[in-house]
Amino acid sequence: MKDFIKQIPVILYFTLACIISWLSLLPIIGVAGFLGKTAPSDNQMPLLFIAMCAGPSIAGILSIYLIDGRGGFKKLVSRLVKWKVKFRFYLIALFTAPVVTIVTFLILSLSSPKFIPVIFSSEGKWMLIIGGIAGAIMVGFFEELGWTGFAIPKLRARFNIITTGLFVGIVWGILPFPLFTIKDPSGMIPLILLLMARLLTHLPAFRILMTWVYDRTQSCF
Repeated sequence: MKDFIKQIPVILYFTLACIISWLSLLPIIGVAGFLGKTAPSDNQMPLLFIAMCAGPSIAGILSIYLIDGRGGFKKLVSRLVKWKVKFRFYLIALFTAPVVTIVTFLILSLSSPKFIPVIFSSEGKWMLIIGGIAGAIMVGFFEELGWTGFAIPKLRARFNIITTGLFVGIVWGILPFPLFTIKDPSGMIPLILLLMARLLTHLPAFRILMTWVYDRTQSCF
């Protein structure tokens, strides 16, 4: 069994990540919420973030233990504490996604004001920014224990940056699908297209960028 597991390390990780996160979601939102029949409440959001982080982080640690043992944990720690990298990589990693997102919504806002980013209309801009940064750091730390700490190095040993980023990005998009199964209120968009638009458009592209940054820094963060 151990020899078989070592032959499919990334499949093992992806499977564990999905199972752990999805099983963690069930007691929080129930079967109805998992199937998209009811929307999560605001009070449930902190628990949902924990459930979504649990899968990648716990699966990453388990996979390292089963596949690489003590040597794998040493490599993980070395990637976690490696933060002295060139400043341009911090700029690319931190600002590419927010800038692209804001520009996209500003362009869309030309057709409808509902696309205007919240940051421009919010009275508590600094609290919104600080909360967003704090949440991103917390979620990023736990999620990247698995994605960048385990899956990406394994895939990069066999595939190029784009292929690796696509593999990880697609699974990264599939993982939270139970939270996005609420149908389009207008009923005009099929659910499968809605899910693909919500989960499989920006995340694979962003993961390719993150894989490129990792490739040049060897840092999880």
